[in-house]
Order: sequence, then C-alpha cells, then structure tokens
Amino acid sequence: MAGSVIDRLAKNVGFKETDRLINFFQQIVFIAIFIPLFIQALNALNLEAITTSQQSSA
Repeated sequence: MAGSVIDRLAKNVGFKETDRLINFFQQIVFIAIFIPLFIQALNALNLEAITTSQQSSA
C-alpha cells in the first residue's frame, strides 16, 4: 500500500527508479523502528553495557 503511494509521488516528481526509492524508504523505516525496539529489549534484560559507557580503572 505504501509502495503505491510512493510510486504515484515519484511519477509526479519525475523520478524513474521507484524501486530503489521504495527500498530506501523501507530501510529507513525499518532502522527507525528496529533499533529503538532492540535497545529497549536489551534494557529490559538489564544489560547495562549497552546503555552505560565503560570506565577504565587506572
């Protein structure tokens, strides 16, 4: 469904390679959703190494 909206928009703008444009937007949306969910899942498991910086003990 979202692909057809992007196809129509790309045709109006004159962009020829709509498949590349759609794949680009799909990757951006995937990253924008997956990374925060992944971090929250790690936080739920109390893995502090992901959220806190490591301090060297000198």
